[in-house]
Amino acid sequence: MSGGLDLVKQLCPGRQNWRIKVRVIRLWDMAPIDQPSLPFSIDMVLMDSEGNRIQATVRKPMIQKFRGVMMEGQTYRIAYFGIINNTGLFRAARHAYKLLFHSRTRVIPCETMSVPLYSLALSDSQEVYETGGKSDHLVDVMGLLTAVSAERLSARDGRTTRLIVMELSDEKGKVRCTVFRPYVDMIKEYLSRGVDEMPVVIAQFVRVNTYKGDVVLQNVMNTTRVLWNPDIPEAIDFKSCMVALGVDPSSSIGVIGEAQGELSMQEEFTKLFPRKSINELHSTEEEGVFIVLASISAVLFQDMWWYNACRCMKTVSDVDDKYKLKVEVFDGVDTATFILFDADAEKLLGKPCSVLVADVVDPKAAEYPGDFNVVVGMELLFKVSKLADHAFSFDDTFRVKKVCNDPGIISLVKKTYPATTRGYCDVSGRVCLCGKASIVRTSWTERNHGRRFLQCRDRMNNGIHGCKYFDWVDSPLDRLDAIGESHHTTTVDDRIARIERQLRATDEKINVAEQSMAEFMRRERSRLSFCWIMWAIMCSVRLWSKCVAHHGLDHRMMCNFPGINPLNPRASAVSRRKFFAVFRPRESHIRIPRWFHEIWRNHLEDLVVCKDPSGNRFPVYLCFRRGRLYFCLGVQNIRDAYGISTSMVISFTLVNSRYFCIRVFGSDANEITYPALGA
Repeated sequence: MSGGLDLVKQLCPGRQNWRIKVRVIRLWDMAPIDQPSLPFSIDMVLMDSEGNRIQATVRKPMIQKFRGVMMEGQTYRIAYFGIINNTGLFRAARHAYKLLFHSRTRVIPCETMSVPLYSLALSDSQEVYETGGKSDHLVDVMGLLTAVSAERLSARDGRTTRLIVMELSDEKGKVRCTVFRPYVDMIKEYLSRGVDEMPVVIAQFVRVNTYKGDVVLQNVMNTTRVLWNPDIPEAIDFKSCMVALGVDPSSSIGVIGEAQGELSMQEEFTKLFPRKSINELHSTEEEGVFIVLASISAVLFQDMWWYNACRCMKTVSDVDDKYKLKVEVFDGVDTATFILFDADAEKLLGKPCSVLVADVVDPKAAEYPGDFNVVVGMELLFKVSKLADHAFSFDDTFRVKKVCNDPGIISLVKKTYPATTRGYCDVSGRVCLCGKASIVRTSWTERNHGRRFLQCRDRMNNGIHGCKYFDWVDSPLDRLDAIGESHHTTTVDDRIARIERQLRATDEKINVAEQSMAEFMRRERSRLSFCWIMWAIMCSVRLWSKCVAHHGLDHRMMCNFPGINPLNPRASAVSRRKFFAVFRPRESHIRIPRWFHEIWRNHLEDLVVCKDPSGNRFPVYLCFRRGRLYFCLGVQNIRDAYGISTSMVISFTLVNSRYFCIRVFGSDANEITYPALGA
């Protein structure tokens, strides 16, 4: 680029003096949803004269410096910025790196470049579908608005959000785009004008996502830009192309029905996801979402049954209490622990969590609301998720994504389920010695493998509390009939698979321990190296002190070295006026100690006279350089007169603001005298 400027495609780490000329095509604040006025960064997309894009970030400490300096659509010269890897879930540019503004960054407005105002990088519907919904880069799409849905509400993480689904059509097909919050008002305001034709819609900086197996587009808060019938060449050419393909833009906009694109409860639990028994759920290594038909045999209270904090465990305020209910389910053969969250638990209990929490006196007590007994014995369809690393989790629990208690759907699923060798045994009326309903467990010992038994619920929760109630549900013959030869073989394979998973988990823990040990040894070696260096320095200082004492030199010459503080108020008046110095090789000046400079800098004149014991006088000029005081012009006369070498030491004693007394000592610590110059 002319004028000593660089191109965006040339930017890479390793150089500090990059200079670019770019236009800001998009600028937005990155802030929490609940605190939009407190951004943690300012992000922008920049484009140079060749159409290359790159993303830039201004982090929180630098926001005040650059706030208002750069405006969207303007052109700037930018210099002295950092370059880091372009990472993150939503990358607005496909450049491998992005810019990072810091305190040395310079931004200068300049003349506008010949770059389009919106600088589109359009992707058609086919390219969007080819990503499979796994792209981390934001895309630009353009299409005719052929259909739009009614406004709907979406509840997630305790927040209710408005959304509208748009259907955009181009020459390659159709793609749906879901927009939230402020973009909903934008669409409603446009449709309220009574427009009778399909507008050309450009959605810039939208992310590609998947919803129930379909690839869809979604807006990114504060980043996405939606344009309606923009008066730009790209939109005009696109509309002409669609007319040539036989599409009539004057047609009215269609309506996406509320049920269109939404699966019914029956389709979701009977057709969309595979069904598995609890035994298959435990043994499978497949990752995904599965449908399980089982009955709730007990409500577990090993942990708190509600929460009011976010997932990062930071306490938040102004939120409602939410259910987090652990239940044990039983399908007639095996048991598992499922976790029900707020929406599903409230659906089964019929009460919001805040109502039950208000009645709790001691949250840490073993007692729990009696309302939970309502769900015990319910036969339900659970949509549960299993992750690939489930085998390495500390507690063998599964998260429930949705619950179905519709008797019609449950009976339909029962007809398609393979019949088990044992049906569900109704033991809901059996109580333990504590007077509470007992729970069904399954034994996995060698002697009673697969045999079910009853146990006190409190004993299972705490391990030491509760009664010792125990009773078999299955007889030994029922156990053998239920297991069978084929089931026994499958059980052995399952046990082998579990042991292999445990071995892999143990290996991972060993690797983590080895890495921790290596890091500990590295820190210890660094610490020992530092100790050795400090010990060597201390030994050197002590050895030097002994040498000085052996040669009989005044101990006050050590004031130039660390550890001696001549500014000590206990020091004598003589020690404050006296210092020792030596001539350094190839230097024509003598450095005055810093402590002497700090004490007498306001009392010394620029021209001083140094007088030796023989009465010789040597005029010397003082100079101040780089924060230090020196004897400069005239000090060479002292060196020539005494023939001073680097092994000789000169003692300077301040008499008044203009006179110094000097004495010269040789390498044997004996004073050297020089006869009077007039003698």
